[in-house]
Amino acid sequence: AIAATEQAASTDRPTLALEAHLYAALVRELVHADPRATAAALLARHDALWRPGVGAARLAVLADLIAVAEAAGDADLVAEGLLLRSSASIELGAPEGVAELRRFIEYAEHLGHARGHWLALSRRATLAALTGELDRAATLAAEALRVGRDIGVPDAVGCFGTTIVSVTLQGRPTELEPIPDGDPVARIAPILAALTRPDGDHRLAVRSMPLAMVGKAHDLESRVAAAAAFATWGTIEQCRWVEEELRDYAGTHAVVGGCAAYYGPVDYYLGQLARALGEVSRAQQHLSSAIDQARRLGATGWAAMALEVSGVVATGRSDAGWTREGATWRLTYAGTEVHLPDAKGLRDIAALLAAPGQDVHVYVLLGRDEPVLGADPVLDEEAKRRYRRRIEVLHEDIEWADHHGDAIASRSASAELDALMRELSAAGGLGGRDRRLGDEVERARKTVSARIRDSLRRVAAIHPELGSNLEASITLGVRCTYQPVEPIVWRP
Repeated sequence: AIAATEQAASTDRPTLALEAHLYAALVRELVHADPRATAAALLARHDALWRPGVGAARLAVLADLIAVAEAAGDADLVAEGLLLRSSASIELGAPEGVAELRRFIEYAEHLGHARGHWLALSRRATLAALTGELDRAATLAAEALRVGRDIGVPDAVGCFGTTIVSVTLQGRPTELEPIPDGDPVARIAPILAALTRPDGDHRLAVRSMPLAMVGKAHDLESRVAAAAAFATWGTIEQCRWVEEELRDYAGTHAVVGGCAAYYGPVDYYLGQLARALGEVSRAQQHLSSAIDQARRLGATGWAAMALEVSGVVATGRSDAGWTREGATWRLTYAGTEVHLPDAKGLRDIAALLAAPGQDVHVYVLLGRDEPVLGADPVLDEEAKRRYRRRIEVLHEDIEWADHHGDAIASRSASAELDALMRELSAAGGLGGRDRRLGDEVERARKTVSARIRDSLRRVAAIHPELGSNLEASITLGVRCTYQPVEPIVWRP
């Protein structure tokens, strides 16, 4: 109290002055009041401190709270102290926090009243989700919701919802109950809906969500939920905003309220966001840290997810996006997002990106079946296959030469192609129907090449880095191929 008073006098800050008064009142309570009043004052002190990043300070207050509550014989206050201590400890990543949560569950179950039973049920669900028992967590959460509604617990739906989001984030999508308007997380309903029911409409709702709606509370629930949604479906601006919001909490864990739910290491979300922004090195650092933190806590599901994402990042430069949204395409690469009106060439490129390293015939890109060779007996099937492949290679050589302005190479390949077609026509091997088929294939090649090149020019005009990458990675011809010049993961 003396230190706070001196600091308040030197800085002239009203909040510090109020803090000094609170400390002084607490001292008087400790000297004169009964233990229950002292415990109540300590609980108020804890709640005044409660915000992300101050777990250690909360633990100091809670140690006194539990001791005073035990001396007063107030079992409910002891239970609350144990619950809050487990929350602060888990937030700091201390394994004893999980043991503390187990101790609270057993203690609450023996309180002898219905609310204690609900507390034990709901936190068993939290513990099961934390340790990766997702089916059990969902079952316990549903049972706790039923009990909570029966006895009129105001937080029953909120606790159920946060547990379900935790379970969903770990790969077990579960339907979410409607969130009451008064619940603190109701403001991020579009995000929660997208996380638990990931369809196109909800994704668009996430992208159009004003950042101010995310808000800031005494825990990180809304911010890490937003990070999970933004890293998958959000805009670059949204990813950068929520990353800035979470950066100071790296090394800690996201715990909702008094262990109402556990949302994993904050570094897991920072890694996802860095990945979405194309910052591979930083993504790997955060994900590696998240793996270590989750393993230390016993959160095996979260460790496995961070490890999986880390592996994806290691094999791909970024989680780039080539996504069609109605009449437009959203293209994301290297931390930059651009939009283009729908075009056939963009659809062709999307098909190639979805089949890296594979030859895709131009007929397939045109929505037609690949051409089938005729059954002329003059040439056997193996000979026809070799001739056909040579014709395709010559088409590709002509395409490459024309694109690079090499007139000599283009004339040479064209001359060989004409000679080959005359030879085959004379031999009857690819004459008649097959000759007409060759002309149709050539027209198809020109059509597809023209529309892909037009789209590549449009991409390069607004995103030069992406345009350059695609130009170097896509080969056009009768069979088109996307062979990335660097490892990359594309999100459809």
